[in-house]
Amino acid sequence: MPHNRKRYQRPAHGRPGYRRRRRINTGRFTVFLIIVAAIVVGVTLLVMYLTGSGLFKPTVESNPTPTATPAPYGEPAQVETQTPPEATQEQAALVVAADSAQPSNFGFETDVWADGQIVDSYTRQDAISFPDAVDYTGLKGVTTFRGNNYRAGGSYGAVNVAEEKLEKVWDIDSGALTRWSGSGWTGQPLIVEWDADMRQMMNLYPEKKSKDTLVEVIYPTMDGKIYFLDLDNGEYTRDPIDLGFTVKGTASIDPRGYPLLYVGQGVGMEGDYSWDNSYLYIYSLIDGEVLYKYGAEQKDEFAYRESWQAYDSSPLVCADADTLVWPGENGVLYTIQLNSEFDRAAGTVSVSPSPGQPVKYRYTTPLNADDEDASFDTSNGEKRWWGMESSAVAWKNYLYFTDNGGWLQCVDLNTMELVFAQDLSDDTDATPVLEVDGGNVYLYTGSQVDNQLGEEAETGEGTAYIRKINALTGEIMWEVSYDCYYIEKLAGGVFGSPVLGQGDLAGFVIFPVARVGSENGGVMVALNTQTGEKIWEIEMRDYSWSSPVAVYTPEGKGYLIQCDSGSDMVLRDGLTGEALSVVSLNGNVEATPAVFNDMVVVGSRGEKIYGVRIS
Repeated sequence: MPHNRKRYQRPAHGRPGYRRRRRINTGRFTVFLIIVAAIVVGVTLLVMYLTGSGLFKPTVESNPTPTATPAPYGEPAQVETQTPPEATQEQAALVVAADSAQPSNFGFETDVWADGQIVDSYTRQDAISFPDAVDYTGLKGVTTFRGNNYRAGGSYGAVNVAEEKLEKVWDIDSGALTRWSGSGWTGQPLIVEWDADMRQMMNLYPEKKSKDTLVEVIYPTMDGKIYFLDLDNGEYTRDPIDLGFTVKGTASIDPRGYPLLYVGQGVGMEGDYSWDNSYLYIYSLIDGEVLYKYGAEQKDEFAYRESWQAYDSSPLVCADADTLVWPGENGVLYTIQLNSEFDRAAGTVSVSPSPGQPVKYRYTTPLNADDEDASFDTSNGEKRWWGMESSAVAWKNYLYFTDNGGWLQCVDLNTMELVFAQDLSDDTDATPVLEVDGGNVYLYTGSQVDNQLGEEAETGEGTAYIRKINALTGEIMWEVSYDCYYIEKLAGGVFGSPVLGQGDLAGFVIFPVARVGSENGGVMVALNTQTGEKIWEIEMRDYSWSSPVAVYTPEGKGYLIQCDSGSDMVLRDGLTGEALSVVSLNGNVEATPAVFNDMVVVGSRGEKIYGVRIS
């Protein structure tokens, strides 16, 4: 390495100041610099070692194990925790069934219906590929159950928490239709902030059209109406739509910002437990008119299930493929290319599915059977229903859904082929949540105590499971079990969808579990996503079917909103589960809240809809 010398300019001979320069010994100077450098490096390394910094800084896991006092309920993981190798970029979009998740293990038989008939094979012309959850919609708000295609949300915006307090701001009356009152399970409201030009084309009241900012609550309920409310004060923004049928599940707003509302019928027109005349609907949010409906007077002939058809699932729309994806409680997965058109300048919207729509998928196994199948032996509790009440999760071209029979299925939406299946042990109505962790993809899901007791059981006890599933292979990564009660044909176990933590709750997955410890009690538990180990657990006096919702401050501190069957809404510290504030609502709150900034909206079975502020 050359020495850094100053440039020397020799004066002319005989001029004043001329001196002869001595040549430097470059070899010795090089040795000197090496010694100095070695000393500097040695001192630096010594300082790093003593301070624990730089090269000696401890390695931090990407998902550190959170610490908290464990609680006594629930059994720890019963299967060996597996850590799959990191998936490469090429592998990330490819789901391949592990040996334990091969559909043939369970005797699955599947069919695809396209262009009015069962087909041997199918390839979608306009390929489906769902975006990442953060890109599912550009609308401001909560537009589907749990907010996006990963089902990982339920709240929009951040909340400034100073007092750690809940306050009821407004409430309105809802009603009942036959035996179905107020808002049921899952019954989450939708909340959206409309742009000014969108408001002008809608049938809103004049004062709501001219408001500087309008955040609208859109809430189909079990009394057969869709309510439209101002988030600020609970005032009506437009006339309710009188449906004439019960909605138990959660509707969806088109994620593209099209003024389209997708609403599923939860009970047949005859009321009570009727399944006749059940349909899925698309409504115009411009004038409230029905643009499309699909269903049957009695049953879809393609369905195996004879005894029920309903559409409690909250549907998804793949924007690029203009395709609606909607699982049915009759055991049929429906996909409908909408041929939708929205002229924003003219204020018009339409849908016109082609005659060959929908494209449908069905499945059966040797364990599936219907009420009418008298030869089916239910004495061992192995009865498996067809039908999906949970809302599906979409990742790229794959759809993941659980069902009444306790099956988890992964279907390639572009071929309608079953890729993998997994046995979840019992009826699984709670919607899973999907996690993308680097190149790996996971699902978190929980089951109930229902079918395992047999068809004739009125009351009993059984085991519910919380599981982490590798969404690329179908393998079970870990599971946690709970002993739960089954009372008068109302199941215990997991009905609420989990919270997958962010911010200071990263590494947490949080579930409510019903009928644990007592017939009406329950727990809420936070588990470590890596290991399934318990972080904290809270005993609840009244069980919860409602899904908890996480809200975060701008700094990333996480809180939980939780509603229960005893009519309470609770604000909890997400790190510890501690109850910070409680407000009493009217009646059992089965429905799941939605949150927009600091406002929480939820309906109760007590025929009320509430707006509650977090402060």
